[in-house]
Amino acid sequence: MTHPRHKPCSLAPAARNAGLALAALLLLTVLCGCQGRYRFDYGKTNGRSVNGVKVFFDLLRTRGHTVNRCFSLDAQVLKDADVAVLIQKAPGMPPMLEEWLACWLTSSEDRTLVFVARDLDASILFWNDVCRQLKEAHEWELLVFAENTRLEIEAQIDEARAAGAFWGGLFPFADTQEHVPPPARLPVGPADPLATDVQPGTSLLLRTHPVPRSDTDTALLHVGDRPFAIETKFGPAKVLILANATFLLNYSLIDHENRIMAANLADRLGPNRRICFLEAEDLCSALQRGRERRDLWTLKLYNPFAFLQQGPILIVVLHWLAVGLIFLACRAPIFGRPRGGAEAPRHRFASHIEAYGRLLERTGDREYAQELITEYRNRHKTKERPVQ
Repeated sequence: MTHPRHKPCSLAPAARNAGLALAALLLLTVLCGCQGRYRFDYGKTNGRSVNGVKVFFDLLRTRGHTVNRCFSLDAQVLKDADVAVLIQKAPGMPPMLEEWLACWLTSSEDRTLVFVARDLDASILFWNDVCRQLKEAHEWELLVFAENTRLEIEAQIDEARAAGAFWGGLFPFADTQEHVPPPARLPVGPADPLATDVQPGTSLLLRTHPVPRSDTDTALLHVGDRPFAIETKFGPAKVLILANATFLLNYSLIDHENRIMAANLADRLGPNRRICFLEAEDLCSALQRGRERRDLWTLKLYNPFAFLQQGPILIVVLHWLAVGLIFLACRAPIFGRPRGGAEAPRHRFASHIEAYGRLLERTGDREYAQELITEYRNRHKTKERPVQ
């Protein structure tokens, strides 16, 4: 449903100048504090970075998927996952990583790899918007600062791209290192699967694009006449290749049409999938460090009695263990419900008197013993009760 557009109200020159001054003040606050308040870490699934993917991470959960992150290729959560999302953070595709991804794809049925090349940053879009607003506010000094910052970011990306290709055999792209075309904003193809329900005229930035390798590959999204996202088969699995993360980064998902395309991508993965984001900056180094830690841990826990597990020593050990168990069974306490031992018979009270008499006899003083007995009788003599 389209809402009627209202005519813009005419502002007095003083009010217009006041509004532009307020906008300039806000932009100045942004420019002075962006280093502390705004983060530009690329591809992070947590935090509030302009270049992060936390919004897309949460969107996948709202679409019914189980979403996790891992920092090593040998993580158990990645081994159990159905979908792996690799948002490239650094140039190059190491052979070790490409080989591992190929093994992961073919080790189980119905697995999917989503590969997003790092060809554009949302930080460029951020500074483009800042430059546009500064230009409208006629803040030329701040505009120069913002333009220089944007150019520095573009130069860093171009330098990183020149250091190594962003793809390998799994990910075919059109251009090579020698030719890097400038980014262009092109309209999205309305009939593509990822463009369902997207408003006509929506555009995305594109510099290079993936290339379908066979007729079985499916183009999921076109911008202009170039494929932006393709789906290719890799044995029993499939690989989704995106030219860049234009509509997946946090800052880009402010736009409603980008959120629709991100939701279409989430639904393309299938229902109730277990998704894992590969989070580490250098996955190969993380995998190598994990292996070294396991080797060191195994070395520390070396069993000094391992020789007892070798035959024929093992047979002798088992024999003596059986003999020991039989011996313990014979000498063990009573099995079953506990029972008390035989109780000693009660002693007669007279035995105490007899023992005391023997002690007096050993003294040899008969008169002394007789006096003690007489005194005891007189002290404890009971009065006779009268007969009724």
